This record gives sequence, structure tokens and C-alpha cells, in this order.
Amino acid sequence: MSMELILRLFLIASGIVIFAQVLLALAGRRLVQVYSVPWSILAVCLIITGCVIKPRNMDLYIGWPFFIFLLLCSSLALCEFFRMTEHQSDLLRKFSELSMQVSLLNEENGRIRREYVSLRGKEQKDPVKSSTDRCRDESGRI
Repeated sequence: MSMELILRLFLIASGIVIFAQVLLALAGRRLVQVYSVPWSILAVCLIITGCVIKPRNMDLYIGWPFFIFLLLCSSLALCEFFRMTEHQSDLLRKFSELSMQVSLLNEENGRIRREYVSLRGKEQKDPVKSSTDRCRDESGRI
């Protein structure tokens, strides 16, 4: 097989694999939709590029070992970038969950403060003084 055919097949196969990984990650909720769109566009672009390009005389410019090295490096780079995107999606999901919990805690804190103020207001309106208030003199000492 020639280098040109291998390059075209590699582009098409990597596009299909990326698209399948995006769909599986979306189904498994490991990838948020914001990150799935660019990966899907990249996958479609790789498939179209593999179908359209017709490289000629690549073996005159690069050798087989370097060509295989380039294919392996690009595959590993794409896999690593996808893995980092999955981790970012996980962090984004955890951040949104934590912000919802903080919002609920703030709401509960406000409710407790309102109850405290209303209970304290009732105590101040009560004409009966506590035992410590009766024992205090004008200087505020007990």
C-alpha cells in the first residue's frame, strides 16, 4: 500500500473513531454538550478531508519510519486531548453541582437568620426581664 492511501484511510478511520468516542462519552455523561460540538466538527472534518484529499508523491518527501511516527504521535495527541476534555467536563459538572449546593445553603442561611431575628424581636418586646438583666446595675456589671 502506498503512503497516500494509508494517510487517507487513517484520516477517515480517526474521524469515525473520534465521532464514536464523542457519542459514547455523551451517552455515558462523561462529556458535556459544549465540548462535544467541537469534537464532532473535528471528526466530520477529518472524514471529509480523508475522502477529498489526493496526496501525491509523499514518499519523495518523507520516509516510512517518519510517516509511521507522525501517525502514532497524532493519534496519541488526539487521544490525550480527548481525555483532557473529558476531565474538564467532569470538573465543570462538579462545579455546577457545588454552586447549586452553595445557593441552597445561602437560602437556608437566610431563612434561619430571618427566624432568628423574628424570635429575638419577640424577646425584646417581652416585658419580663431575664434573671441576669435584673441583677445588672446601671454600669452593666452583674
